[in-house]
Amino acid sequence: DFLANNIAALKKIGYASGYDRLPARLTVSENLDIVGRLYGIRQPERSAKIQKMLDHFNLAKLQDQQTGTLSAGQTTRVMLAKAFLSDPEIVLLDEPTASLDPDIASTVREFILAECNSRGVSVLITSHNMHEVTQLCDRVLVLKNGIIVADSTPEELAQSAARVKISMIITDGFDRAVACLNSMQFLYSVQENNVQENQITIEIEEHEIAPLLTRFASQTITYSHIVINKPTLEDY
Repeated sequence: DFLANNIAALKKIGYASGYDRLPARLTVSENLDIVGRLYGIRQPERSAKIQKMLDHFNLAKLQDQQTGTLSAGQTTRVMLAKAFLSDPEIVLLDEPTASLDPDIASTVREFILAECNSRGVSVLITSHNMHEVTQLCDRVLVLKNGIIVADSTPEELAQSAARVKISMIITDGFDRAVACLNSMQFLYSVQENNVQENQITIEIEEHEIAPLLTRFASQTITYSHIVINKPTLEDY
């Protein structure tokens, strides 16, 4: 019960937001040291954990710098270090990579996945970055006007939104290909590249790909540059 055991519960929870700020006149190390003290981590374990976080988030060179002088991306990394400092069981992250460079954001995502896999940490993330959600999450809740409108895996949500798109250049048998698609009642569009080549884009269920290509082969329809694009969470 959280109300009856709020201190014990809070010691198991870490939190970070890309929009929060830490005491500006304290250094990075001092901020993390205070967090460690609040969580009841004693020396020398506290120093060891702080050093671990500094290394993980590439903050060692900034440990003696006042947090008020840090960039938005650097501040976000300090906030993430704070969130994981106490080895929490639950971590709440609000837009954790919103202000990070792509390479640092990738490192942060790898760290989060490692914590989940190695220690069994549960992580609740709010994010508008659908690529990040797909990479990190095994369950997605979609909110609209404060109401949950979907609750599923990233893959299932993506598949519910759109079908697979196949693009190919027909090098021989274009008319037969069009007739085949019409007979199989597939949605398609054609972009003419030149007199000999036409690009066809087909919307199809994933399990229908093999029968279609088999049908093309049986009718000696040849193609090149085939590209298969599965629907993403962004499509949803």
